[in-house]
Amino acid sequence: MYDDANKLNNRGVFNFTGTASNDAYADFLMGYTRTKVFGAGPGRIQNRDLGGGFYASDQWRVTDRLTITMGVRYEPYWQPVAYNFDRTNWYPDLYTGVGSAASVGIVQANHNGINGSTVNNDMNNIMPRLGVAWRFTDKWVMRAGAGQFFDQRTGQIAQQGFQNSPGYTSVNIDCSVAGSGCSLKSPDNFTFVDPGYSPTALAFPTSPNQAINYAAIERNTKTDNSWQWNYTIQRQLPGDTLVEAAYVGTKANHLMGNYVGNPFIPVGFDPKNPQPGPLVSRYPGLGLDLITGQGASSNYNALQITVKKRVASGTLMAAYTKSKTMSDGVDSSTRFYTTMGLAPWWDWRRAWGPADFDRPQRLSLIFSQDLPKHFQSGLAKAVLNNWTINGFFVVQSGTPLSVTNATSGQGLGGADSSPTASLYSNVVAGASLINSGANDSKLNNYVNKAAWSKAPAGTVGNSGRNMLRGPGQGNLDFSIFRGFPIRERAKLEFRSEFFNLTNHPNFGNPNVSMDSASFGQISTTTTNARIIQFALKMLF
Repeated sequence: MYDDANKLNNRGVFNFTGTASNDAYADFLMGYTRTKVFGAGPGRIQNRDLGGGFYASDQWRVTDRLTITMGVRYEPYWQPVAYNFDRTNWYPDLYTGVGSAASVGIVQANHNGINGSTVNNDMNNIMPRLGVAWRFTDKWVMRAGAGQFFDQRTGQIAQQGFQNSPGYTSVNIDCSVAGSGCSLKSPDNFTFVDPGYSPTALAFPTSPNQAINYAAIERNTKTDNSWQWNYTIQRQLPGDTLVEAAYVGTKANHLMGNYVGNPFIPVGFDPKNPQPGPLVSRYPGLGLDLITGQGASSNYNALQITVKKRVASGTLMAAYTKSKTMSDGVDSSTRFYTTMGLAPWWDWRRAWGPADFDRPQRLSLIFSQDLPKHFQSGLAKAVLNNWTINGFFVVQSGTPLSVTNATSGQGLGGADSSPTASLYSNVVAGASLINSGANDSKLNNYVNKAAWSKAPAGTVGNSGRNMLRGPGQGNLDFSIFRGFPIRERAKLEFRSEFFNLTNHPNFGNPNVSMDSASFGQISTTTTNARIIQFALKMLF
């Protein structure tokens, strides 16, 4: 149960672009407005959803060395419903032509048999679980587990429909257009403009030449879910050392991915033989109409090796991961849904490739050590004993990149996420994608330009998603500290911390647009130069 604020722009948004005086700030001072937007609708949306969980589990102790845990969980979930207005959605499969809301596929909650959320519930969220722990000798332990896990939507997903009428109505006025009610070179008095909001009126196209936008959510919901599994072997070695080797895997299905539901496509387009031609709207009268779908997926497989060493005065841990993450969504986003990966609108298979955050190899070292207490008396004992050092070192592969150019996909309707997006360039088979040598010696030519060429208009390049990989990173952080007792309950702590202790430059990714004059060049870094800071802290 939650109430969502509806962004209305009811006080108006005024934009100053410098069109009148060639300076945006001067336009603002003189009141020369270029565009202004006013919106209206219900200020708050009373969203309500319902979820529950039921589970059963059992643990079977087969022997004193072998334990099996089994379980199953069921989580029914009812999609969010707005109780103070009837939201709308767009079903592309109902489109028959302009003229009415029904004929273009616009549906409204609680009307004509449409449920309150306009989205069907997915009630098959049954999640089995299995775990095994086996200590087959005193120094060898095996653990394994597998299970399925379902996610739940949040209110923000449902809010995609709030920008549709009757949840929101807006008017966007361009003062550079004659008859707009304002003049580009006359001071604007910031007068409110009524956007014509009605809680019962639905906006719909009456002409194929219109472009009315509707946000949509696929009605046949498939809840985001993933299968996760792991297999781990642990070995206790002499000297209080533990070695662990693990295989970890994840397969995610029905992940949310936004895409353009109404692309501009060539007349008579054949996806099996794409040919350029005059572009027309797939659903005339509507805009691009972004759809929140469940077409994205991913998988992750990794070998993980960890070594832990404990001594009386410190610890040391080393961890190495060899992994591969594949997906067809834009995974750099931290939100619970994202857009589909770059691909032609008619061929989503080309969105599949290494995930944007994929780093095939990563090694990290963590250490903490109390320094020896050599001094037994005097000032040296008070100042030089009882110091502790900590450190963290990491080295890892770079992230993957795609090489694109603007003419790729032109005349064919563009990408799944934007009709104007740059699609993939051509690549020479077998050629080295990056130039050899140390990164600091090839900042102006990191990418091997001889391996790439622009895909001409009417074609999509033969390269794939994230074929190229940027520079790897390495970093060492270090700290040293000591506590100085003042009295029984008070202590002064001194700390000195060194970030990027070795002052190692970690270079950013190269420019991967073939339309840029700086294609293939690196102009950024991903970490700061060495930073040293000192601190005193009183504990009492």
